[in-house]
Amino acid sequence: MANRLLFVALTVMLAFAGTILLPSVAAGQAASTASIAGSVTDSTGAVLPGVTVEAASPALIEGVRTAVTDGQGAYRVVALPPGTYSVTFTLPGFRTLRREGIELSTGFTAPANAELAVGAVEETVTVTGASPVVDVQNTQTDNVIRRETLQALPTSQSLQGFATLTPGVVTDNVDIGGNRHERANLRMAGRPFQRLLFDGVMINNLGGNGDGQYGSYSPNVQAMQEVALGLGTQSAEHSNGGVNINYIPREGSNAFSGLVDVAFGNGDTQWSNLNDDFRARGVSSAAEARKLWDYALNAGGPLARDRLWFFAAARWWGGQEYAPGNYYNKLDDIYIGDPNSGVVNYEPDLERRAFTDNHFADVSGRLTWQVARDHKLSWGYSFQKSCVCNLFTVFNTAPEANANANFDPVHLTNANWTFPASNRLLFEAGFSYFHDQNTHKPDANTSSRDVGVREALGTEHVRPGYFYNGRSFSALPPGVDYFSHSIFKQAQARASVSHVTGTNSFKAGVQMLFVHEDRQSNYGDAASPVIGDAPVFYFFAGGRPVLIRQIASPHLNLSDFRDVGLYVQDQLTIDRLTINGGVRYDSFRATIPQQTRPAGPYVPAIPISAIGSDALPSYNALVPRVGAAYDLFGDGTTAIKASFGKYVSSVGSNLLLNYHPALRISTIANRTWSDANMNFVPDCDLTSAAQNGECGALDNSLFGQARSVTATDPALLNEGRGHNWQATVALEQQIIEGWGIEVAFDRTWYGDFQATDNRAVTPADYDPYCVTAPTHSQLPNGGGYEICGLYDINPSMFGRVDNYVTLQDNFGDRSQVYNGVRINTEGRFRDGTLLGGGFSIGRTWDTNCTVIDSPQQELYCDSGPPLGQTIQFKLFGTYTLPGDIQTSAAFRVIEGAPINAVVSYSNAQIASSLGRDLSACGTRTGAACTARVDVPLYAEDDTLFEPRLVMLDWRFSKIFRIGGVRVQGLVDFFNLMNVNVALAVSDAFGGSWPRPTSTVPGRTARLGAKVDW
Repeated sequence: MANRLLFVALTVMLAFAGTILLPSVAAGQAASTASIAGSVTDSTGAVLPGVTVEAASPALIEGVRTAVTDGQGAYRVVALPPGTYSVTFTLPGFRTLRREGIELSTGFTAPANAELAVGAVEETVTVTGASPVVDVQNTQTDNVIRRETLQALPTSQSLQGFATLTPGVVTDNVDIGGNRHERANLRMAGRPFQRLLFDGVMINNLGGNGDGQYGSYSPNVQAMQEVALGLGTQSAEHSNGGVNINYIPREGSNAFSGLVDVAFGNGDTQWSNLNDDFRARGVSSAAEARKLWDYALNAGGPLARDRLWFFAAARWWGGQEYAPGNYYNKLDDIYIGDPNSGVVNYEPDLERRAFTDNHFADVSGRLTWQVARDHKLSWGYSFQKSCVCNLFTVFNTAPEANANANFDPVHLTNANWTFPASNRLLFEAGFSYFHDQNTHKPDANTSSRDVGVREALGTEHVRPGYFYNGRSFSALPPGVDYFSHSIFKQAQARASVSHVTGTNSFKAGVQMLFVHEDRQSNYGDAASPVIGDAPVFYFFAGGRPVLIRQIASPHLNLSDFRDVGLYVQDQLTIDRLTINGGVRYDSFRATIPQQTRPAGPYVPAIPISAIGSDALPSYNALVPRVGAAYDLFGDGTTAIKASFGKYVSSVGSNLLLNYHPALRISTIANRTWSDANMNFVPDCDLTSAAQNGECGALDNSLFGQARSVTATDPALLNEGRGHNWQATVALEQQIIEGWGIEVAFDRTWYGDFQATDNRAVTPADYDPYCVTAPTHSQLPNGGGYEICGLYDINPSMFGRVDNYVTLQDNFGDRSQVYNGVRINTEGRFRDGTLLGGGFSIGRTWDTNCTVIDSPQQELYCDSGPPLGQTIQFKLFGTYTLPGDIQTSAAFRVIEGAPINAVVSYSNAQIASSLGRDLSACGTRTGAACTARVDVPLYAEDDTLFEPRLVMLDWRFSKIFRIGGVRVQGLVDFFNLMNVNVALAVSDAFGGSWPRPTSTVPGRTARLGAKVDW
C-alpha cells in the first residue's frame, strides 16, 4: 500500500509540475475500434471459466457482443466501436453482475473485472462507477479527441486545432480560430507526420515523399465520432512511425438526432495588436481576420431499427486573413524598359491589402447495415471542393506572384465488413477509393506575360527577399513547378482475421494500396514573346537584374505504385504482464506507363517507353515490433510500459526522381545577367548554355537535355529505402477516478540515408573564401565577425554535373537522433468537468559532416535547436456553471519562430578573399559581374527565436432547452490576451530585418449558435 501511495504521489506532483492534460490517454491495437478485457472470479478469488460476458451499447447496431471466459477466467471482447458500454457477467449458480458506464475510445482496452457471488442467476447486481482511464495491456499510445470535446472547446476543428490539444505535437501552421488552411505538417518526438487516415485507411496522397505533407482531404469533423492521434511506437498494423491521425466516422443509431452549427467573425469583431516593435520591423499593418465562418449540419438515425442506420453531414467553412504589411501592386501593368519586358516596378497600394482566402466544402454520408446476425456492412462517401487561395501571401510574396491551390473534386468512398464468426474468431475486410485532384494556378490578375522577380537587397518599396510580379511561386526551392494539375487515384483493400481468448489475442492481416499518378505542369504558358516563349524567372539586386533562372517546361509524368503489407501480431497476458509482439513485411513496387513528355523551348518532346518494376526501386522489408505492459499493483490503476520497433520511411512520387525519364531531366538552371541597357529583357540566346550577349553561362551544362544529370547506384534498387528505430518507455497512473496521467520518454534514430556525389568534381576543385558579417544588434556579438568555410567551384569546372546517388555509408557516417520527454493527462469528472493537457521537451540532433564534393559541407554540419527552446505546455478544459452556463478554454505555450539571417554577397565583396572572381562570372570581371552568393550568418544552434507564443482561447455559452431540443448560444474569444508574436520571419537580411511575414491576429470574437436534438 505504501508503494502504491508513493507512485500516486509522484505522478500527482508531475501532473501539477507540468499542469497537464490531454484528450484521452489511450492505447490500442486496432485501427478504429476498442476492446474490453478482464477476468472473473468468485468471492474466494478462484477463477471462473465459462462465464458468459455480454458487452452492450447503443453504438452496436447488433446490440450485444458476447464472449466466454477461458480456463483462467479471462475474457476479451474486441473490435468494438467507440461509445459507452455495459458489461454483463452470467454463470448458472451465481448472481448476474452488470457493470455500467464503461467508456471506450479508439484503441483503448478497458479493464472490466468481476467478482460473482453465489445466488440465483435471476438476481442482478448493478455496479456503476467511473470509467477506467489506464490501459494495462497495450503499449501503443493514442491520444483521442472525442466529438464532445471538439464541440465544447474553442478550437478551429482542424489539424492545427488537434495539435493545440495534443502535448508534444508541433505544427508548421499555427491556426487562430480557423484563419489558416487545413494543410499542415505535424511532428512529434522527432517523428514526421506520416499518415492521415479515415477509418484506418490512408487519405494523404503519395505526392512528394508520401509522408503526409501532400493531401487534399480536409476533415469534416461533423461527420466524425472522434479523432485518434497515434503517438509513440505503433503496432505491426502500421508501416510507418510518427504521428498517425485517424478520423473515426460517426454512424447512425436507433434514435434520430441532428445538429445545426453556425459560427461567424470578421474584422469588426477583432481588436488590433499592432505594436511599436512590429512597426520598427517594417510591419505597417497587423494580421487581421477579413472573415471567418463555419456552417454545418448533420442528422442520423434508423432507416430500419437494429438493421439499417444512416448518418449525413454537410459543412462549409473557411477564413480570409489580411497578411501583415503586404499589399497589391499600385504599378501593376505598367511595364518598365522594353514595352514587352513583362517586368513592372512594385509600389504597395495601401488601399488594397493582400489576404489569404481559404475555403472548404464537404458533404458526407454513411450507411450501417446489419445484414445478418453476425454480418455487418458499412459504406461511406465524402465529396469535397476547396481552395487554399493566395497560398503564400503570408510568406514574403506579393498577391500577383502567388498561387491558388484548388482541390476539386476530391472524393472518398469506403466499405467495411465485420464478421464475428464465434466469440473467438473475427474476420474483417475493407475497401476504399480515394480520388485526389488538385490544380495550382497563378493569381487571376496576373498576365501570362509577367515574369516573376525576387529582390535580393531591397529598394525603396521592395523589401529584401520579396517575390513580386508573376509566377514567383515556382522559383521557391527546390524549384519544383507548382503551376500544375495533378490527379492521384488510390485504391486500397485490407483484410484480417483475429483469434481471441481471454489471455491471448492473435491477428494476421494484409493491406494493399494501388496508386496512379498523373501530373502535368507548365510554368510558362505564354511567357513574354520578347524572350521567345521561354519560361524564366528573374533575380534583382537593388532593382537591377543580376540573375536569370530558366525552367524547362512543360512537364508530364505518369506513374503507378503498389504497396503491400503483411503482418502478424500477438498479445499474451501472463498474470499482470502483457507482452505485445509483431512482425510486418512491406513490399513497395513502382512502374512507369508509356507516355510522351511534351516539347518546350528548352526540351524536345521525349517519348517514354513503359518501364517495369525490375528497373525501378523495389523495396522489401521485414521489421519487428515488440512491447510489454505491466499492471504494477494488479488493480488496473498503474501500468509501466516499454515498446520498441523498426519502421520503414514513407515513399512517394519523389522515389522516381532519378529513374523516371520525364523527371530525370535537369529542369532548373541559372545564369548571370548584366542588363547594361536596362531594358529588362535578356539580350542573349537563352537556348545556348554558353556565355553570350549579356548573359553568363548556365551553371548546369546538361540543362534541358534528354540525358539525365543524375545516375543512381544499382544497389539503391533494393536498399535505398530509409528507416527509423523508435523506442518509448512510459508510466501510466490513475490519480483519482476519471483522471489519469502518462509520463513517457521517446527516442527515435534514423538510418539508410542517401547522398549525392557530383563525380565531375572533387573537393580539391573548390577554392575557399571568407566574408564579413554585417553589424546588427541581434546578430551574435553584434555582427562584424568573419565567416569562413565558404567555397566556390574553380572556373575550369563550372557547370560540370555528373551526379551519382548512393548510400551515405559509402562516404561516411551520418546520424539523426531525437530524445524527449512528454507528460499527458486527462480528467473527466462526474459533474461533466473536463481538464486535460500536457508538457513536452525534446530535440533532434543532426550530424552530417562528411565532405563529398564541396568542403562547405562542414559549415554548420553538427547542430540542433537549443533544448529549452523546444518546451511546450498545453492546457484545456470545460466547466458548467449554474443556469446551464458553460465555459471552456484552451491555453498553450509553444516555441517561438526561428530567426534566420541570409546575406546576399556580390562578386566584388568576395573576390578579394577568394583571390579571383566567382566562377559564375565567366569572362566578366569586377563590377561587370553580377554573380551573387547567399550566405547564412549563423549556425542552427545559434539561431535566434521570436518570443514564445503564449495564447488563451476562451468560450462562453448559454444553453436553452425547449422540449427535446437544445439551443446553445456562444461567443469564442481567440487570443483573449491580445498577444502579438511573429509566426514566421523573413531570413533576407537588410532593411528592417528581422521582418515578420506572418503574425498572430489580435483578439478575435466569433459568434455562434448550435441547435441539436
